[in-house]
Amino acid sequence: MKTFKMRLPEVEPGKLREWRSHVSRDLKNRIDSGGLKPFCKYARLAAKVRLYLPPTTWHKIDVDNTIKALMDALQGAIEGSGRKDYSGAKVIPEDNQVYEAHVVKRPAGPKKIGGVVTLTVIPGKHKPVRYAKELPK
Repeated sequence: MKTFKMRLPEVEPGKLREWRSHVSRDLKNRIDSGGLKPFCKYARLAAKVRLYLPPTTWHKIDVDNTIKALMDALQGAIEGSGRKDYSGAKVIPEDNQVYEAHVVKRPAGPKKIGGVVTLTVIPGKHKPVRYAKELPK
């Protein structure tokens, strides 16, 4: 079973774009160095994300926005906003490949600030994802 695990930088309130760009650059460096092989477009994935945040700001970080920024970074999003620029390193071709997601945020001590993301391929036969416009009528 293929698994990918990566430490995440600290998330700061109001700075998700910068955080996403940092994560995207880290992913590109790992792919370029040969330390990471992207998942195929047919892989069904489970994501486990743990965010360890400073005790003074941990309650200000929205889990839903953070997971979306992480999914964008995993798809190669770099500078800019939303889907405007996906020219970075793609670990996953599409975030619709993530069938399970578990996200936890916790206050952390100074030595554990940041986070961890783990992507695991869900066992079983994987077929191409079909979109509604491709389904037979």
